[in-house]
Parts: sequence; structure tokens; C-alpha cells
Amino acid sequence: MDVDDIDRQVLAALIADGRAADADLGAAAGVGASTASWRRQSLEDAGVIREYQPRLDYAALGQPVTALFQVDVDPSVRETVLAALRDDARFYTVYEVAGPDDILAFGRFPDRDSLVRARRRLRGEEGVRHVRITPVRPVADLDQFAPEAGDEDGDG
Repeated sequence: MDVDDIDRQVLAALIADGRAADADLGAAAGVGASTASWRRQSLEDAGVIREYQPRLDYAALGQPVTALFQVDVDPSVRETVLAALRDDARFYTVYEVAGPDDILAFGRFPDRDSLVRARRRLRGEEGVRHVRITPVRPVADLDQFAPEAGDEDGDG
């Protein structure tokens, strides 16, 4: 699907408010409500919009500590460790990567002690060679969508 400037404006408005009315989407994109509705439906049908989700305040839910886990594993256990991380509800994003680490995983924890315990537990798994954790603090909303299409260098 080719996404044009109107689609980008509709997407940006939906990211700001996933429950926005068609009239509000149209106003944000500079088109009528029926056009905005059609564009939204087309984006859904094409799979560009997969689902609508609430944004949560994880500190209010008792998980104020976010951390990146960098894991080096023996290739023979990679799939097992990936599955264990995917099945652990504390980890919300898990990547298999190339480079010095084999797995990157982002998790949310109630405190630093539970973060350290999770590292120790993972480090104790057979075939796990190294686990490094880095607590992180978001400085940008990763769910934001820039309606302007920039170049590949990111400088406009």
C-alpha cells in the first residue's frame, strides 16, 4: 500500500488518540470525515494498522524500572532462551540479533532487586554465557509517528 501525506496525518492523529472520531481525524488531515473514515479503514484493511491499544503508566502499575538485557548464549540453547524470555510476562520486547550479543530483551520490573534477581536467574540457565543489564529511562515516546516522511539519514 502506498501511504501518502493524508494517510500519515490520519495515522498521527490515531496515535495521539486511538479513539478519535472520524471528524477529528479529518480535521487533523485536512479532509472530510468520510474521507478520513475511508482512509482509516483502508489502512486497517491493508494491515498498516494492526490493532488499537491503551497506553499504560507502568510506574502506576508497580513496574517503574525498565531495563535492557543483553544476552550472549551458546547457539545450541538460543531458541530455548528466546522462548523463556518470550514467555516471561516481565519482558515486553525480545529481539534476536547479530553481533557480540545474541538476544536483546526489554523488561519492566517493580524494583532494582527484582531486576537483579531476573538477571541472576537468566545467567544460571544452561548455555547462557553472559547477561548484561542496563536500566533505561525513556526520553522519547516510541509510539509517536512523524507524519513527515524524512530521508534515510534522518535529517529531512
